[in-house]
Amino acid sequence: MIPGLGTWRLPRYIGWGRAKKMVLGGQNIQGEEAMRIGLVDHIVPQDDFFSHLDAVAQTYLMACSTGNRMSKQMVNHAFDMVYDEVLSTYFRLQEFSQSSLDAKEAKRAYLAKEMPQWQ
Repeated sequence: MIPGLGTWRLPRYIGWGRAKKMVLGGQNIQGEEAMRIGLVDHIVPQDDFFSHLDAVAQTYLMACSTGNRMSKQMVNHAFDMVYDEVLSTYFRLQEFSQSSLDAKEAKRAYLAKEMPQWQ
């Protein structure tokens, strides 16, 4: 059997070599190894899971701006576009981001030395 969509996702997350080793060898790995190769971002004790989850979520919410959303689109398509397509997409999304309400809020907050309040 083919191990699901891991055959598509794993090479993008951890590279072809590691993905082939895991997929073809059926190898399971420990959390520390998963973190070392970039498959996971955090390892926390079960008792601290929800407090850690809240802290991670808060970090992302503080950066939830139009610019970050446009950056996420670019990263999501990084392996699917050729350079010229990336460049034109970048300019289009950058223009949208810089003219957004969030860009105005970022400038206001920076000058006021406050945290921005994203729309």
